[in-house]
Amino acid sequence: MASAVSVVSVREAGATTAAMPSALLIGKAAGVQVVQSNGNPGADAQIIIRGTGSFKSIEPLYVIDGIQAGKGLFNTLSTQDIENITILKDASSTAIYGSAAANGVVIVTTRKGRSGAPRITFTSQWGWLSHGAPSMC
Repeated sequence: MASAVSVVSVREAGATTAAMPSALLIGKAAGVQVVQSNGNPGADAQIIIRGTGSFKSIEPLYVIDGIQAGKGLFNTLSTQDIENITILKDASSTAIYGSAAANGVVIVTTRKGRSGAPRITFTSQWGWLSHGAPSMC
């Protein structure tokens, strides 16, 4: 049986090219489904935690750094700013967050600023076409 809490650490997930925070959850949390609803590139994905029930909406509650937020704000976060994502899957989360948590809770912890000297980090990716591959002009 899967645990009632899943924690997805971006550091443990390794380097990722995920453009959306919901893509960080694909295959990382047991019992959590990430569904691309309309198939358009860049469209918001739907996160389903407790399955399809009798409720009109199956959207979980999103909590970002302790503040309740909507799906729109969750999807605008940069994946590089996320430290970890915790998923509360069981009904006991309603004791903490009320009826808004009936479909589960997605808790996002972002990276915090640190005191001391400023530090600049740079991330890049590159690639090339092999000799036999068609090129796009």
